Amino acid sequence: MISEIIKKHGAASLAKKLNESIQTINNWVSRGVPLDKAVAFCDAVDYEISPHQMYPKQYPHPNDGLPPGLRCACEDKAA
Repeated sequence: MISEIIKKHGAASLAKKLNESIQTINNWVSRGVPLDKAVAFCDAVDYEISPHQMYPKQYPHPNDGLPPGLRCACEDKAA
């Protein structure tokens, strides 16, 4: 999925948005996006993929890592 998203948006465009080299972005095709870059990557691709989809253990809830405007109303309100 990451490779398709990178291809769709273009490595050069993503590199510029993320302040990374094109080679770094191309490496992510085979190695995956590093955890510390996941939220920035998702933002750069307009959340076509969410941090939760990329790293479900680190972002266990579907809303984790999403900006407030994109969070679903399904958050558990029970405390």
